[in-house]
Amino acid sequence: MNIVFMGSPTFAVPTLNMLGQHFNVVGVFTQPPKPKGRGHKVLKTPVHEAAEAAGIDVFTPKTLRKGAGLEALQNLAPDYIVVAAYGLMLPKLVIELPTHKCLNVHGSLLPRWRGAAPLHHAMLAGDTETGITIMEMDEGLDTGDMLYKEALHIAPNTTYPALHDDMAQLGADMMLKVLQNPAAYPPQKQDDALATYANKLTKEDGRLNWQDTAQQNLRKVQAMNPWPGAWFEHKGAIYKVLAAEVAETSADSPFEFPCTEGVFCVTRIQRAGGKPMEAADFMRGHEDLFKR
Repeated sequence: MNIVFMGSPTFAVPTLNMLGQHFNVVGVFTQPPKPKGRGHKVLKTPVHEAAEAAGIDVFTPKTLRKGAGLEALQNLAPDYIVVAAYGLMLPKLVIELPTHKCLNVHGSLLPRWRGAAPLHHAMLAGDTETGITIMEMDEGLDTGDMLYKEALHIAPNTTYPALHDDMAQLGADMMLKVLQNPAAYPPQKQDDALATYANKLTKEDGRLNWQDTAQQNLRKVQAMNPWPGAWFEHKGAIYKVLAAEVAETSADSPFEFPCTEGVFCVTRIQRAGGKPMEAADFMRGHEDLFKR
């Protein structure tokens, strides 16, 4: 069974590795290398790196609607296309190209949190569970028929990196089950009336707001690190909050911020251009900055 895989970030790597162990992956499509960081070094995606390490041909077209990317895909003649966080909307021609189906690993329990950042939004909303949906792709935004769903609990102290890794591995395991026994997973329509949308996040979404509750601000810290980061501005400087707690009342510490409900207590912080530090260590050299 010939499979083409499409994915880009670290979330997609376990699925690619699984496919390489069990099937014939004839090609991998991923986002083109891009300049990142202060030095603007051009970096390949994690999927690109993993595919090259496995000796799989890699394609990085900017579009699959026409041109060399589409032609390469057609020449590979896949039985299945498997997608996990690719980053491009697939046109109908591509979705209908494989002999069997075009399948997607989506990081939510559809129809809740369709869109680009489902796990972030589930955490920000205070959801107590998330999960993976294996779905058939169509031309809509995560609107295709569902084949298989499994839930994961979101504990109150869960952080995005830990939950992300669990979700990535769960998606790979679920996709393997579907591909090994497709008849066991009949398609089910989504209820569009229950749909919610997870828009792509920006840096501004990470701004902490003392007019929100302390718990809402804590969710930003848990959901948005390492990116886009939870942060606040003080006396012209940007401070990224790496860890925090919620208290009912203030102990009058410089790094405690009363909110509309509860107190937001910073425990680990990073000033723009500086190193991550425990809040207590940071204050020893910056007492005057946060005097009340």
